[in-house]
Amino acid sequence: MELADDHEMTKRRQMADEFYGAVLADADRPWFVSDEASLYDIQAEDDDELVRRVRAAYGVTLRMPDDLRRPFWQLLDELQRLRS
Repeated sequence: MELADDHEMTKRRQMADEFYGAVLADADRPWFVSDEASLYDIQAEDDDELVRRVRAAYGVTLRMPDDLRRPFWQLLDELQRLRS
């Protein structure tokens, strides 16, 4: 099996782990996230519930569906920027 690159996600491992702990259920925690993956690829939660959880954890309201479709590493950067 050949997997896509994860260079960008590797740089953001700490931010991703924080996101997983704050937003995703333990059962939904991914074991690998490529640089091409979006939130749609790594979680099974209802969109509205996901937006609610992100808002509760980060104080940021995701723009649907754009933020759910963008590469997850880019979303992590945006959440960090908006939270700061």
